[in-house]
Amino acid sequence: MKRIVVVGANGNMGRTVVRMIEQVQDFELVGAVDISRKGEDIHQILGLDSPGVKINDNLKAVISKTNPDLVIDFTNPEVVMKNIKTTIRQGIDMVIGTTGISEEELDQIRELNIERNNILIAPNFAIGAVLMMHFAKQGVKFMDDIEIIELHHNRKLESPSGTAVKTAEAIKKKIKIKKMI
Repeated sequence: MKRIVVVGANGNMGRTVVRMIEQVQDFELVGAVDISRKGEDIHQILGLDSPGVKINDNLKAVISKTNPDLVIDFTNPEVVMKNIKTTIRQGIDMVIGTTGISEEELDQIRELNIERNNILIAPNFAIGAVLMMHFAKQGVKFMDDIEIIELHHNRKLESPSGTAVKTAEAIKKKIKIKKMI
């Protein structure tokens, strides 16, 4: 049984992840971290018929209490590095769906991760978005002008999205290579 803590559990993606965990037989949600609705049961909030998991706002305390195998982070750029450092120091594997992590922060993560925990950082988990980013990098070879246009629901907190930023960064790297040839 894989014991999981979700950070940002009451956000849009966090709620989706909590629902997914409840559908996988070998997964168990043991902790929910968020700054909103502290003390409430995430399962009750989502209308799930599962054992209670109360939302806490302190990741380190949740990790100490629950001893998870994995922490999944869907928070925001302002707190994600603190969460990563806390999780690495506890020796726990991590999946990070939070965007906005800079190259300097990626270097910091590599330095901190001397124990070599498994850490996956993905700017988007949708296969369509991942393919779009790949195709955008390939398209640079054939097009001189590229524009990224995105559309989201009206509750989207970050603009431009992390997916758009990562796509632009990947395209920019390919353009530099193209100009050198």
